[in-house]
Amino acid sequence: KGSGKGNGIQGTPDGKSELGGTGNGTQGKGNGQGLGQRRIISKCSNYDNNRASWSEKTKIIINVCVDSRGNVSRATFNRRKSKTNDSRLVDMAVSCAKQYKYERAPGQPDACGEVTIYLKLN
Repeated sequence: KGSGKGNGIQGTPDGKSELGGTGNGTQGKGNGQGLGQRRIISKCSNYDNNRASWSEKTKIIINVCVDSRGNVSRATFNRRKSKTNDSRLVDMAVSCAKQYKYERAPGQPDACGEVTIYLKLN
């Protein structure tokens, strides 16, 4: 528990830098309400279904950071937590995560966490 004064984002009890928010793509299912205390305003509009075909279910975890304007400023593939390494699927999931829009937090530092993309498979 900190003793400082002023506004900030509450850290996690275990001291991890990720705030643990998750989300989902519009073509799949997922859990989560936002990133830290920032609520999701919008998600990606659609996956480019012409770029890949799938034969099994998968989920892809994307590490994201969101700036004070609610824009995703960084999105990177989390290989360790994801269920696939298929580069076409990963590229689609990263592109999708970059389109997410979060609630604004003027004057606040970037908030980082995870977006979980559950792909809708053919």
